Amino acid sequence: MLQYFNTEVSMKNKRHDAILEIIRLKDIATQEELQRELRERGFEVTQATVSRDIRRLNLAKRQIPGGKSIYVIPSGSSSDNSQDKTGFCAFCGILLSAWSMHRI
Repeated sequence: MLQYFNTEVSMKNKRHDAILEIIRLKDIATQEELQRELRERGFEVTQATVSRDIRRLNLAKRQIPGGKSIYVIPSGSSSDNSQDKTGFCAFCGILLSAWSMHRI
């Protein structure tokens, strides 16, 4: 179970990194566009997963010239803060250690 949990966290972090890179490089207007971009990078995700990731990464929409709204990373967002992931991973390590000690 521990290995499965670590794999899931690692995959989620990689997917979040990919989403941030996609948003920085392309004008993404819909969740479907983001889902397509992720699939092209090897991430098989559902629309529900994309929606949760958008919320978790605090992405916002901003209107650009021509009236189109695209996803952006708000300035000051924790999405641009690598310590957010580091803190989460440290917490997971503590939680897993406690879980392991309990099972021994």
